[in-house]
Amino acid sequence: MDDLYELTLPRDTVFGEGSLECLGRRASKLGRSALLVIGRGSVRRSGALDKAMKLLKGSGIRVTLYEGVEPDPSIQTVDEGSKVCRRESCDLVIGLGGGSVMDAAKMMAILAKNPGSAREYQMGERAIEQPGLPYIAIPTTSGTGSEGNRVSVLTNKEERIKKSVAHPYMVPHLAIVDPSLTLSLPPKLTAMTGIDALSHAIESYVSRRAQPFTEGIGLRAIKLIGEDLPRAVEKGDDISARGSLAMASYLAGIALNAGAGAAHMLAHPLGALFGIAHGEAIALVLCEVMRRNLDYATEKFADIAMALGENTSGLSARSAAELAVDAVSRLCQRIGLTRRLRDFHLKEEDFSEILKGVEKSTSHLKETNPCPITEELLLEILKASM
Repeated sequence: MDDLYELTLPRDTVFGEGSLECLGRRASKLGRSALLVIGRGSVRRSGALDKAMKLLKGSGIRVTLYEGVEPDPSIQTVDEGSKVCRRESCDLVIGLGGGSVMDAAKMMAILAKNPGSAREYQMGERAIEQPGLPYIAIPTTSGTGSEGNRVSVLTNKEERIKKSVAHPYMVPHLAIVDPSLTLSLPPKLTAMTGIDALSHAIESYVSRRAQPFTEGIGLRAIKLIGEDLPRAVEKGDDISARGSLAMASYLAGIALNAGAGAAHMLAHPLGALFGIAHGEAIALVLCEVMRRNLDYATEKFADIAMALGENTSGLSARSAAELAVDAVSRLCQRIGLTRRLRDFHLKEEDFSEILKGVEKSTSHLKETNPCPITEELLLEILKASM
């Protein structure tokens, strides 16, 4: 049925400046022994880790720290963390960090109650059958929206792919979205995570599985990012701009119920094969993907143009839609995401390997991208992004 929708929504969210203060009180309702998962040091330097530890211990919660989750977290890291979780008899998992940390932590919570390796679930060899441990997501970036969705994107080094695991059991039991935790984010990382959030909002809005709910929150996210991403990049201590981006990231993450599209089809293998940061990979291909989708979601791209502040008065729907691409291109220029594939030393001979990566990891997104996806189309996008 064309009108049959499926939504997986966040269970509980606390949003706003200073909301981290509720961590101890809220966590104590979910468990008494927490595995606290962090990355490679930024939450130490910002003071967020010390604050979180103090709040948890002040509420009588025993904390086991799992540190060192890398960008684009690996199967090995997730498997190791789940073993620590079981060994220490943790009954709660908390991810404090960016999208990589949150994705790793939510999969660790699942593996604490389900057998096997994360690889088996990623490759479809096992199905998630049991709810994981209660999981709290605390984002320190505004990009992936992992705090509001059921997806974990993991790197499989053996297969050289980035591929998602998705299940309703993976939605966080609690998301604490405190914009003040993003104030120390450097301009480049602010730009890359912001463009990732924008791509979630745009691709979900024009998705063939879009629905009224995802359309509404996706379009709102687009507007917030267009207005406040440049401000956050240029003035990182602007808490109002940081709050807008935190909300936009959260909304766009939920909008991914409708699925992503060709920009993500290509960005994942670009990251897995060539080590290109996800937000940068998105920026490399997003405008070219949008151009090829214009004729398949013309009125929606006109909506996107208006949400990004373009004056579409008196224009045809097609002309207005083209302004959406122009607006995203200018936004990328303004925030410093201007590199091309050639700047990462890619050559056209690498394209066949990228296409193989698409087939192994993101081919399911063919179902949601507006334009029919062929190898020829993907090659055309890659060539135009050189």
